[in-house]
Amino acid sequence: MFMFVNDWSITCAQALCGRRLDGILYLLGNNISIADFYLIPIFVYISKTPHFGPITAEMPKLKAWWEKTQALDSVKVICG
Repeated sequence: MFMFVNDWSITCAQALCGRRLDGILYLLGNNISIADFYLIPIFVYISKTPHFGPITAEMPKLKAWWEKTQALDSVKVICG
């Protein structure tokens, strides 16, 4: 993992993402929001690193969010 991320912060992120993404399409509900747009560039960066696989393997709901979000036309155009 990242050197600046400790086990506690990973556990918190897993719990938050697991609960938050349960039964909804995007981070704050069924419509894309500023929260999703905030995370998109972070995921674009992380997806190009060797850490992406292990991170998303630990958070399958977040991985599903990313797969759905990166398939949006607007994200494809901007993040190519």
